[in-house]
Amino acid sequence: MSDSFDDGSTSAGSVTETSTQGWGSRLAGSLGAALFGLILVPAAIVLLYWNEGRAVDAIRALNRGAASIVEVSAAAIDPGADGKLVHMSGMMQPTRPARDPVFGVTAEGLLRLSRTVEMYQWEEESNSHSQQNVGGSKTTETTYTYKRA
Repeated sequence: MSDSFDDGSTSAGSVTETSTQGWGSRLAGSLGAALFGLILVPAAIVLLYWNEGRAVDAIRALNRGAASIVEVSAAAIDPGADGKLVHMSGMMQPTRPARDPVFGVTAEGLLRLSRTVEMYQWEEESNSHSQQNVGGSKTTETTYTYKRA
């Protein structure tokens, strides 16, 4: 395998990677993938059955909860609703200002602060071409080009 990196004065770069794979390793890779596929199909069936059972249990629990919900007033405490699933609506009024613990920013009249994080990233484009060699081996050359996003 050989790598080369071209870093000019522009904001893009490229890397070229060349690899050679013999026919034996290609055959072993194909057999391994076929075996993995044969194992994956029954595992997927079991996982799908388990997940559908969990979905049915969740729907039943939500239906039981919806049937037992009690509407209460936000202005007064109702001791008869103690231990039950309750629904109420009203205005939220914060008792203290919202605060960001990392930067120490505070604001009055807010329930919470939300922080947005951005990052610098690159877009990768790859271009591959393969060549069959004498004796059954295969040489692949892949060029990766990076640009600022």
